[in-house]
Amino acid sequence: MLTGLDLARAIGYPVVVVCRAGLGTLSHTAMTCRIIRDAGLTLAGLIVNGYDPDAPDLSMQSNREWLARQNHARIVATLPGRISECRITPRPGEPEWNPRAIPPGLRAAIDATDFAALARPGR
Repeated sequence: MLTGLDLARAIGYPVVVVCRAGLGTLSHTAMTCRIIRDAGLTLAGLIVNGYDPDAPDLSMQSNREWLARQNHARIVATLPGRISECRITPRPGEPEWNPRAIPPGLRAAIDATDFAALARPGR
């Protein structure tokens, strides 16, 4: 059975890890990053998903810094809270997926990411 790790090895590009912003993300992300590196792959960085600056959860406020430190990785992008719940609904007559319908917070994160640099093998 082919796994995501097998696919990443076969492709050979650096890997970006998407992790949660809140409680419980530190150990899961550390384990994922270690497995990636132990497999001989390059970790390009982390995308922190579901960040809510107004959340009362203290881990939400400090995890971005800790994730970068703990995993010796840069934060490539931080996506706002509830981004996973955003639905992209096309207008009548538009194709099924419309990049103009991407929520503004996600669009800003995409625009701020240098995908060409992340995709270079052997970084």
